[in-house]
Amino acid sequence: MKHDFIKSVYEDFSQLSGILMSAINSVKDIFYILEVIEDDYVYLFLNNAGKSHLLLDETMIGKSVFDLLPEEKANLLKRHYEKCYKKNKIVTFSDEVEVDNQQRIYESVLTPVQFKEHKLIVTVVRDVTDYSKKITELKHSKDLLEKNDQRLMSLVEQ
Repeated sequence: MKHDFIKSVYEDFSQLSGILMSAINSVKDIFYILEVIEDDYVYLFLNNAGKSHLLLDETMIGKSVFDLLPEEKANLLKRHYEKCYKKNKIVTFSDEVEVDNQQRIYESVLTPVQFKEHKLIVTVVRDVTDYSKKITELKHSKDLLEKNDQRLMSLVEQ
């Protein structure tokens, strides 16, 4: 009886793991997990969106950000990663990147996770370019409306 329960729980976890992997690999956002090893950050997992966007494959697993990225970019990310794991808090930042000859804005959310003796950083990266453009357009429209409102008020006061 007890053995059946353990087997059932194991099967449930196995199915849940498969469901979670399918979900993580089906989202449009880039999702990756890094392990903090001394003063370095090593890729443990990258979802399909990340592989496609970064033009990477399974060979990047186990490699450092310094192995895969230009030094300037790796150092920029290192500062954010250090803040995340040293302060043990969620860190959010935006970054502009050129993709297909277009400037894109990405928002990254870094979450520190302790798993057994391993220090991990779980990262979700979302393209916020369109959202940022709309916010800029709204601010511009608001400024124009305020200017027109001031002009109208000055005409009424005359």
